[in-house]
Amino acid sequence: MNSKQLKLATALAYLSTFLQNGINLFFTPFLLRVLGKAEYGLYALIGSFVGYIALLDFGLGNTVTRYIAQYEEKGEKTKQENLIAICLIVYVLIGLIILAVGYGLFINLETIFKRGLMPSQMESAKIMFALLLLNIVLSLPINIFNAVMQGYEKFTIIHINSIIRVILSPVIITVLLVMGYKAVAIIVVNTILNVLVGLFNIFYVLVYLKLKVKLHHWDASFLKEIGRYSFFIFLGVFVDQIYWRTGQVILGIYTDSSTVAVYAIAMQFCLYYMTISTIISGTLFPKVNQMVARGVTKQELSLFFAKTGSLQLIILGMVLGGFIVVGREFISLWAGKDYAEAWLYALIIMIPLTVPLIQSVGIGIIQAKNRHAFRSIMYFIVALINIAISLAVVGKYGAVGLSITTALSLIGGNIIIINLYYHYKIGIDIAFFWKYNAKNLLAIFLSTVCSFLLLKNISLSNEYVEFMCKTVIFCSIYFLFGWSIVLRKEEKMKIIGKMKWVHS
Repeated sequence: MNSKQLKLATALAYLSTFLQNGINLFFTPFLLRVLGKAEYGLYALIGSFVGYIALLDFGLGNTVTRYIAQYEEKGEKTKQENLIAICLIVYVLIGLIILAVGYGLFINLETIFKRGLMPSQMESAKIMFALLLLNIVLSLPINIFNAVMQGYEKFTIIHINSIIRVILSPVIITVLLVMGYKAVAIIVVNTILNVLVGLFNIFYVLVYLKLKVKLHHWDASFLKEIGRYSFFIFLGVFVDQIYWRTGQVILGIYTDSSTVAVYAIAMQFCLYYMTISTIISGTLFPKVNQMVARGVTKQELSLFFAKTGSLQLIILGMVLGGFIVVGREFISLWAGKDYAEAWLYALIIMIPLTVPLIQSVGIGIIQAKNRHAFRSIMYFIVALINIAISLAVVGKYGAVGLSITTALSLIGGNIIIINLYYHYKIGIDIAFFWKYNAKNLLAIFLSTVCSFLLLKNISLSNEYVEFMCKTVIFCSIYFLFGWSIVLRKEEKMKIIGKMKWVHS
């Protein structure tokens, strides 16, 4: 991929991410109002529940991309064809397992959710479950061809497909919901679009890339090799599933779909928060690999770790501070006052989540050093403990209890243990990281506290005007503290110089 293609692919990736989150931000309130709290909660619940079945993919898609890229670099077409054939066979077997597991869960849905769902909701739950199961079974073999395209660095085509799907999906769903259809229609539309994109990918790989699906020989040793590589990817996906979807399933079992709906909105804001971080860190991972490959010193790596963390903290600090100050009002205006509690659930998680997000470059460092096994296994164990504690507290403390449990898991695993690992095993100076970012933390704390105290008693007749005024005031205070505390004298002079140049 040449530099022009790389720039285009990167721009399309950002556009796709922006559209995905932007459309979701505007489309979700529409769904909440059209479907209602109970129906939306049911949709979120079944989606989270079926997500566990999707884990049976075992991360093979990433494995296919890695090996296809290696084989293409060496011009080994035969090995590529053999890899695709072997993985298709494996996916067919996985598909049969998924159908068996799915059928077992399907016939027991009433037992699993007997406390959380009303009898009138059970029929819709079964239809949604069956459709999502079908979506997964169809997507597994089709996704191989998307992985092949990634291995060939056909990112421009992939992102264009993604953008088209991101735009088409809400448009079609909106029309159907206005016509009176419910949550089942959302799943039908997404399933059809997934299949259509998948068929295009198959056509592209077979016709344009001129690859065949051909089993030249059965390589058991190779299967073991890709199995080992996929295992740690699977652990990472499993941990994400536990942190961001298990709460909805547990609440669906022990409470009701309306509670699930509120908690799902909270998790959506946590995912938005994470997306902001990954947009920044994703562009830094290639440089991390280059630095590790060059064998830079621990001091250089620690400085890079601290500087990138500082950049992310400045941006995420403004988002977190703004969410603390005006987040409750935003959710009330955005989703409705019935969902205001989502602010508290999200905030409990977002505060500790900030630390692993500003240290996300550390993931790239340990992957580049091939030292990511400990992180995956440790997070997996912490996630299992999270489930056990969540089951123990949900009956008494509900959604708040689940949020606190997730926050404690993040503090224990994603902050304390992983920071010790970075420091003692990877050689990153964690004390230097926090010292380097101390001014940033002070500016965030002071601007948030001052804004909260200043704005808490302000009340205007128009809620939207009030929200906008508070947001502008908070941003102004945040920039004021950032300018006076965080920026060094030479950095201020550079900014002033650029402003003078633009003005002239």
